[in-house]
Amino acid sequence: MDMDKSFWALDLVFNNRLDAAMAAESLAGVLDDLGAIGWHEATPNISNEVAVRVFFPNSVSLSRVRRRAVEAAQVLQREGIFSALPRLNVAAVEKHDWVEECRRGFRGIRVSRRLRVVPPWRTDNRRQHPTVRPMEIIILPGMAFGTGLHETTRLCLRLMEKEIHGGERVADVGAGSGILSIAAIQLGAQSVQAIELDAQAYENFRENLRLNRVSSRIRLFAGGLQAFAEGRIRGRGFDLIVCNILFEKMRPLLPCFRSLVRRATGGTVILSGYLWSEREGVLRELKSAGICKRDQERLGDWGAVVGRLEC
Repeated sequence: MDMDKSFWALDLVFNNRLDAAMAAESLAGVLDDLGAIGWHEATPNISNEVAVRVFFPNSVSLSRVRRRAVEAAQVLQREGIFSALPRLNVAAVEKHDWVEECRRGFRGIRVSRRLRVVPPWRTDNRRQHPTVRPMEIIILPGMAFGTGLHETTRLCLRLMEKEIHGGERVADVGAGSGILSIAAIQLGAQSVQAIELDAQAYENFRENLRLNRVSSRIRLFAGGLQAFAEGRIRGRGFDLIVCNILFEKMRPLLPCFRSLVRRATGGTVILSGYLWSEREGVLRELKSAGICKRDQERLGDWGAVVGRLEC
């Protein structure tokens, strides 16, 4: 393989479409953690095979990705998720190749009971009864998954469905592509204060707001977590705080959550970004910060918790 190319692709080739679909659902988190920057479904030359092609920058270790992909697939086969292990192929690709392939391959995904994430070119304009048709969040895929595939994102969306009843003021800490901010408005929140450190995410964030026609109801604080922790964000009094970042980065923010919620309502937080195996330690740290667990859910290796600032 010509490693002078800027990117390389890992093909996971399955002998049926169901296994390929489950790969997108079950392996996305593992591949994202390894540095994947995009994916799509492809059809190999053999008609009954389906491949999930995942793209990585050249700086990511090929051997490590192959090893972790095999290990994860073996676990999923033992759990009955896959009927057979996929065949792995590797190819070098140019940047424009994988961008166009990802665009063709991303068809949208149902991320929760009421929400579906779709790219701009696959919005569903069919007339359906509003109780049947899921609400669509339009997301333009960027340089990372950011499309609702990762377990932590889907956990947050599922818990937001339960916690947003209409009229809430929401803070989205680590907003990324804006998917949670947009979902909050779709679910009935009055307004959202989004907070994001990564300057590379701002353009994609604003474009997604424009596509969903919610720019007037979501404000972006383009600053770092330190600025947030120091309380330099205007507009206190949130009913709900959503934070979907790694718990190691979330930990310093826990003490300041209390000062951001509405005193009259006590305030609710939805937190994800921790491994399920670490949940007991996470809950202890939350309790020390005055956050009591009210609900908790698991998806794959990841967990999310709904807490009340009342301990």
